Amino acid sequence: MKNSFFLKQSIEEILTEILLQPHLLKEASFFEKIKKLGSRFVLITDSIVEKLHAKEVLSEFEKHNLTTSLIVIPEGEKDKTRETKAHIEDQLLALKMGRDTVLIALGGGVVSDIIGFVASTYCRGIPYVILPTTLLSMVDASIGGKTAVNAGPYKNMIGSFYPPKMIGMDLQFLTTLPENQWRNGIAEIIKYGLISSDKIIDMLREKFSLWEQRDHSLISELILQSIEIKCRIVEEDPKEKGLRRILNFGHTIGHGIESLENYTIGHGDAIAIGMYMESFLSMKLGYLSANDVERLEELLLKCGFSLKLSSKITLESLQAVMTLDKKSVSQSARFVLIEKIGKAHPFNGEYCVGVADSILKETFEWMKTR
Repeated sequence: MKNSFFLKQSIEEILTEILLQPHLLKEASFFEKIKKLGSRFVLITDSIVEKLHAKEVLSEFEKHNLTTSLIVIPEGEKDKTRETKAHIEDQLLALKMGRDTVLIALGGGVVSDIIGFVASTYCRGIPYVILPTTLLSMVDASIGGKTAVNAGPYKNMIGSFYPPKMIGMDLQFLTTLPENQWRNGIAEIIKYGLISSDKIIDMLREKFSLWEQRDHSLISELILQSIEIKCRIVEEDPKEKGLRRILNFGHTIGHGIESLENYTIGHGDAIAIGMYMESFLSMKLGYLSANDVERLEELLLKCGFSLKLSSKITLESLQAVMTLDKKSVSQSARFVLIEKIGKAHPFNGEYCVGVADSILKETFEWMKTR
């Protein structure tokens, strides 16, 4: 008698439509697209974005006959937790929301990460739409379908791959951004330049005065180029088995710093330090020129990053928290390295590599002297 079987299942492919317009929420066609996704809608945002945008967004939904409930969560990385996810789910249950529900994530990367995770598990999966309100979310966090919450000091350790049905980028949201949020976004844009497009780095260097003026045309071009790079990489490697790891350049160290600082440091500030240190690692291992490290330092400083480690961070504490980075193998951190501005080193398709403790120590001590 046959007592073993194989069940072949095809997982549904989700096509994400990305829309970028200066006044997207004034377009009736946008809401017609949302109507096709479900029959009940829940707008979920954080306490800061609620004050800035929730009333206006709810009003636009109502104008187009989409009755929409509102759920507000605490703001910030420190509340990107399993407890916050459970709180949202409890409220959805109280509202008697079912599989015909569409979640609308209004906010930055923390909001889209949590709401995407909720959408992936509520009723075993319901559609969601992201309305990113920060530059960081527009160029990075909203794109690619990675959802997660933090677990204690470990960032994004519990989550899923679950893409949104649609991402609606209304550039008007950027007019309310504080300075630290601009730094968060430009750090990720610089990352794209370092791993895939020296043209982005050249554009920032040559047109930096326009960046300082928040020139609409320049910002739109930087967003579009960043989206194009991330979409290409994610389509080639959706589950981060190889190439997609290059999107983590600067993040192995940067996420460790965020965690050790208990998320009191801005994401962009931490990632800038991470990119700076991982560029030095790239140089020490013979892949990157000293001149390119200097060019990066100059650009990061011009963008307002301090590039200083606080005294509370030790090499030992940083190494400990990096062991649970998602690229780690056998509790040993691995790093994305670049061989020149605009190109990550492939490492035989792994796109990351382990580094000797002696090199890490030298890098840390170098950073402490900056």
